[in-house]
Amino acid sequence: MPAAQRCFESGVIDLLLKQPYRFEFFQAVRLIELWLRQNGIEDGPMPMRFIRFENSLSLTFPPSQIVALAAVADRPIDSAAALQAAQLENRLEYVAITPAFIGILGANGGLPYHDTERIAEYEFVNKDSGPRAFLDMLSTRSVALFYQAWAKYRPPCMIDAQGKDTFLAMLQAFSGLRPSAKPVEPAAPQDVCIGEEILAYYAAQFRSRCVPARVVAGVLTEYFAVPFTLEPLVGCWEDLPDQHRTRLGATNRVLGEGAMLGSCIYRRDSSARLFIGPLNSQEFERFLPHSEGARAISRVLGMFCGVGMTIDVRLVLRAQDARQARLAMDDASRRSRLDIDAFLDRRAARDRTTAHYVLQP
Repeated sequence: MPAAQRCFESGVIDLLLKQPYRFEFFQAVRLIELWLRQNGIEDGPMPMRFIRFENSLSLTFPPSQIVALAAVADRPIDSAAALQAAQLENRLEYVAITPAFIGILGANGGLPYHDTERIAEYEFVNKDSGPRAFLDMLSTRSVALFYQAWAKYRPPCMIDAQGKDTFLAMLQAFSGLRPSAKPVEPAAPQDVCIGEEILAYYAAQFRSRCVPARVVAGVLTEYFAVPFTLEPLVGCWEDLPDQHRTRLGATNRVLGEGAMLGSCIYRRDSSARLFIGPLNSQEFERFLPHSEGARAISRVLGMFCGVGMTIDVRLVLRAQDARQARLAMDDASRRSRLDIDAFLDRRAARDRTTAHYVLQP
């Protein structure tokens, strides 16, 4: 049972209605906007029909960004339950917010102080708020545009009440992907589907003009949670197509410019070597050839280098996880795979790098 003096925690809307001075201006407007959208009120970029900004007639130093906040209906509203009931019964007219740092009147208003004094005196003597209501109508639009300009380029404000993230579509377009509401579909059944949030998270790294090897290794290390090391410019021999081979009497070739002897060429700009590890037995199984880990690595590397690159993947098995090869083992999980995780010699004190394969993203 709860204690006798236990205080029940109130909701954030209740606290906003009772103590608006404890909130910042943008925070309060954002909360009211989300509450209205969650309760079915949609009106363009912001439900302006239900949010109005009024001017303050006080010339004293403002202790907070908000002077007052009240929900206007046919009867007073002092709680979130009463606010929701008024909205469901169509009794809610609008939510009035009086900011202290912006507006036409008040200590920080755009008009001179004597205009605020005259309007305050007129309202006190005649009990008529008409002049201030006219200025409120003018300032509501400008304050609303000020809030929308603040929220336009802030990612937390780009998530609507239904959880749809408009900022994600921008990051997808920046990374070169088609924005979609579903995860990126694999190109083939054997490919790995990497979530669109992950690809959007690394959009800046994917589309950099020059990507250092340490950046590629850092992205792979962070995503797969195992050490990666990339060695660029690894030379390898490549077969030349027939149309690029030098033949006598076929095409004119100039020595030093286009003439080549042989059917192969040694290149360094189209290959790299990727070291993964040291890995334990479970992590080692994860990145073996034709596994989901290998296909995921190929997908991520394809976002960096595209087509035409050859990656020599080297799996580094920890020394304590390498075992000696044995025949006729009953346990399938401990069967020996020669030169992969089992070796003819005794267990050594160094890591093993014999397992390797080639990826072409």
